[in-house]
Amino acid sequence: MTIDRTTILSGIKTFTPNLISTLLFESNFEANTTHDNFAANGVQDQMSGTDLTTGFTWPTAQPSFPNGGDGQALNCNWSVIYLGHKFATLSPANVGNYAVVDFPTMTGPDGSTGRALHLNLKDTGQIDHVSHVNQPFGGQLDLMFNRVSDNTNPLPPLLGDVYFSYWCKRPGALSAQIPNVNDSAVQVDFKTGGWYDGTKNQYGGGFRTVLHIVRMQDGSLRWRAIADNGANGGMTTDPSGILPFNAVSPNKIYWYETHKTAPVTLDAWFKVEGYIHMHESKGICLFAIDDQIICHHIGRTKDEFGLPWGRIMPILMYSQGGPCEGWFWNIIIRDYPPSNSVLYAPAAIDLYRLA
Repeated sequence: MTIDRTTILSGIKTFTPNLISTLLFESNFEANTTHDNFAANGVQDQMSGTDLTTGFTWPTAQPSFPNGGDGQALNCNWSVIYLGHKFATLSPANVGNYAVVDFPTMTGPDGSTGRALHLNLKDTGQIDHVSHVNQPFGGQLDLMFNRVSDNTNPLPPLLGDVYFSYWCKRPGALSAQIPNVNDSAVQVDFKTGGWYDGTKNQYGGGFRTVLHIVRMQDGSLRWRAIADNGANGGMTTDPSGILPFNAVSPNKIYWYETHKTAPVTLDAWFKVEGYIHMHESKGICLFAIDDQIICHHIGRTKDEFGLPWGRIMPILMYSQGGPCEGWFWNIIIRDYPPSNSVLYAPAAIDLYRLA
């Protein structure tokens, strides 16, 4: 008897009812979506407002989970455009020298007219730093859903399955901003943990997954996914109290995958999708660009301490070589890939096979 792919997927749906995809958050960056332009401290640009077409409200600053986070999208404490800089002291007065966030009206990937999120991380000139000699840049600008803050107790739910999608446009100038082999521009960053509780010194995070554009040895630009424990430099103390500290290397790469055929699109819209199933050994990490899978990894997607996602950054602007700019259209976050996603079938098959 021949069993085709449709039959397999039908069987998967029967035996894995939790694979039904639930919408957790969606925004079209509509006119009633606002931000405070880094008004509080020059570091956090607070997003707020409700999309009339999607009905979702941007998670604004709340008390620690569960008081504020329980009803927030992704069980967040808050969501912001976060600006970080290694060399600058940021303030509301000088933030415009380093970053611009706005919502221009554009023609979207489907030909319709609407608002996009525009992130522009600026170059501030040559910086001479003892550990970054002649390094011209040291900043990042990202859309962050924050789930874990200092003294967060209890921790939010694990959020063991996360899917996201959006459209992105990057300028042609990006190519010149990652000139050297292995230079990169980050696109996505998920981090576990990330807090200090006053007693165990648990600052940092035990695991991160990063998708970025990297300069290859042949000069081409390609997509690469990396999983390591560099979420804010790694944990300074084992929060479980079981593993010795030396079991946690500050620079541990768990795995990486480089996709060597899919093109990196510049000066045009491209679709970004990702799905992460969290597990210490049977985790699933899937990324796709323009409906082509560029990463399909099974292995560790959870840190050694079982911590939940602390900072979910589906959009991140950073490169070693200079400024980063991008426009973003219609962000969607779900627990599982929807049935019309190129990631649905591999995710369903893997979840069924690994259960």
